[in-house]
Amino acid sequence: MKFPTSSIFNQLIYLELYKNKEAWWNLLTLMLGSTPKLQVLKLIDNTFWRTNHLAHDEWIRPKNVPECLLLHLETFMWEGYEWEREDETEVAKYILKNSNHLKRAIFSSSISICSEDRLVVVNDLKSVVKDTNSCHFQFK
Repeated sequence: MKFPTSSIFNQLIYLELYKNKEAWWNLLTLMLGSTPKLQVLKLIDNTFWRTNHLAHDEWIRPKNVPECLLLHLETFMWEGYEWEREDETEVAKYILKNSNHLKRAIFSSSISICSEDRLVVVNDLKSVVKDTNSCHFQFK
C-alpha cells in the first residue's frame, strides 16, 4: 500500500479512516502527523470484512506526539472498536492519552459485551484521558 508520505493536509479538520486494510494503523500514524489542525477523528470498522480477519503488523507509535493531538483534536470516535484486541486498545489509549483538548470520546463495538466487561473497558480507556471532567465519554 502506498501512502502520501510527503503530503501535509494543513486545512483538514475532519478525518474518517476505515480500518479494513492490513496496514491501516500505519496510515493512521501518517495522517495524524500530516493533519496539524485535525479536530475530529473517526475510525470505522466495516463489519462485512470481519469474517476474513486481517493479520495486523505491530503498530509503531509516532516518534513525536502529532500536533493535532497536542493542540486541536476535540472528538475521537471509533465505530466497531474491538475491545478484546490488545493492539486496538493500544491505539485507542495512545490517542486518548495524548489528546490535550479532547471533549468527546465515543466508542461503539459490534462485538457483544456484558455490562461487567463494559465497565472494565470504559474505566481502562478513561484512565488515560488527561481531563475526564471536560471529556464526555461514551461506549455504546
